[in-house]
Amino acid sequence: MRLISLACMITVVLFSACSSDDGPDPDPYKSGPEAIAAFRSFFYRNGKINALKHKNFLDTEWAIPIGKPEDTCMIFNLITGMDVKLTDTYSYSYKSTDGKCTIRMEGKRIPENAIYGTMYINIPECPEITKIILAKPEFFENTNEWEDIITATNPSS
Repeated sequence: MRLISLACMITVVLFSACSSDDGPDPDPYKSGPEAIAAFRSFFYRNGKINALKHKNFLDTEWAIPIGKPEDTCMIFNLITGMDVKLTDTYSYSYKSTDGKCTIRMEGKRIPENAIYGTMYINIPECPEITKIILAKPEFFENTNEWEDIITATNPSS
């Protein structure tokens, strides 16, 4: 049930973030503070991390379910303001102009071990997240190995 709730929340954020009548952005890449705010809108709820934690993950590693491979690039684009495209194998990087925020997304169109992509994050304001796996729902099937969806508090918020 928690997995379904998380998937629904991610879907709502994706679709609501895509609808805008503001016209084109004059600077397509987001500034560091804008990217951090967008990152937080995806991966935090009420100041807590909104992702799944496997019992074998490191403290700063998380995972979320996504419905299709295109969602990996869509999430990356919405956070960074970039316009990257899904290819068979991809690796994209964002670095804020002040150099404080970096986000890298790597993955494959055809999932490997049910994983579509992995996001590597270096955001000083969000030190509790350094890696997020974006995977098919099947990745989360053994529910005994997964902790609660909301498990950590962001001290910076």
